[in-house]
Amino acid sequence: MSETYFVGTDVLLCFLTRDDPERAERCRDLLTQAVNGLVTLEVTVLSIVRVVEALEGQYPKQAIATKLPGLLQIPGILVHEREILLRALELYAQHDLAFSDACQLAHVQSGGSKAIYSFAEVFDRGESIQRLEP
Repeated sequence: MSETYFVGTDVLLCFLTRDDPERAERCRDLLTQAVNGLVTLEVTVLSIVRVVEALEGQYPKQAIATKLPGLLQIPGILVHEREILLRALELYAQHDLAFSDACQLAHVQSGGSKAIYSFAEVFDRGESIQRLEP
């Protein structure tokens, strides 16, 4: 049985961007340990939101939405609400949404709700979701 550790946003970003080759190699080694079952790395939704926000200044949305699902599906990485994050990445790539809004929309869709109370008109673009104002 492997030990479980939270992995910080900075480690994920270093691995994805390879801005610092020496550190990126160490991050790759850590992820390889996860793939091989030597460690389990726990990642939160907030960490992924922060990763997307940091990458937005460097990459187009489509590149981000294409790159992250592979990371989220690595064996040995325990991602809280993985399916919601994967759906949010799809919505993020398909629509003009901030990733945090795409996460909210994915949550609404996954919960079976048909509506969201919000003043944000961005939710008017939601697939099969109605935006209501209080």
